[in-house]
Amino acid sequence: KILKEGGAGGLHDEMSLLKSDHVKHLYFQELFKSGSLDARSSARAIGMAARQMSSDHYKAQVLAGLQEQVMRDEATRAAFLEAAGTIRSDHYRAQTLLAGLKSDKLSKEALVLALKGAGGISSDHYKTQVLLKVAESDFDDNAIRSAFVEAAATIGSDHYRAQALSAVLKRGDISKEALRSVLKAASGISSDHYKAQVLLDVAGGSLKDDTARSAFVETAATIGSDHYRAQALSALLSKSSNSKESLLVAVKATSGMSS
Repeated sequence: KILKEGGAGGLHDEMSLLKSDHVKHLYFQELFKSGSLDARSSARAIGMAARQMSSDHYKAQVLAGLQEQVMRDEATRAAFLEAAGTIRSDHYRAQTLLAGLKSDKLSKEALVLALKGAGGISSDHYKTQVLLKVAESDFDDNAIRSAFVEAAATIGSDHYRAQALSAVLKRGDISKEALRSVLKAASGISSDHYKAQVLLDVAGGSLKDDTARSAFVETAATIGSDHYRAQALSALLSKSSNSKESLLVAVKATSGMSS
């Protein structure tokens, strides 16, 4: 009745007076079923859910109920991803962010919001899930890649951190600054296996910058295992672009090896 008489705007006004998240969720369902949502009213509905609903469960359900065609609008997608960042539950936040990342082409703003939302996830598992989804997108912007590496560096698990760092390295064409950030993040990995894995991925790309090569060797020198340290250094030494200084630093890094 409210929807017929006052349209989407009338229903929005009515929902703002409700206190129960469960009842609000039912109203949102009716609104979405009506098919009367345009980009503007969708953004308003998303904003209401973000600000006025405290239940992560119902908020995630409301956002999940948005029609796919409405999500094609970039402003709506941005509002959706921003709302996802207000969800406290790691599970529901990751689930909602992943839904917001379902698109063949995502804008820079959408990727920034997704990475910001991922940064607030405590679970290494869920955070990595979102980062790997971001890595599938066309994120050629250096600022996006740097933000990605910063988020990956907050992952405590060696396995998941290495997985996220390798994902961005395999995209190629990484900037010098982002590469140095990757190496810094890799140095914080305790596992020799996973640290070497990231370094091998680094060596598989372009290492023309002397600063990056030095950072590579410094990170390799923190590997305790002779096997993995040798593996990483050999990958670097096999590249023809090494300068005399880089070779000397690499040789010096072998001095701590017992084998």
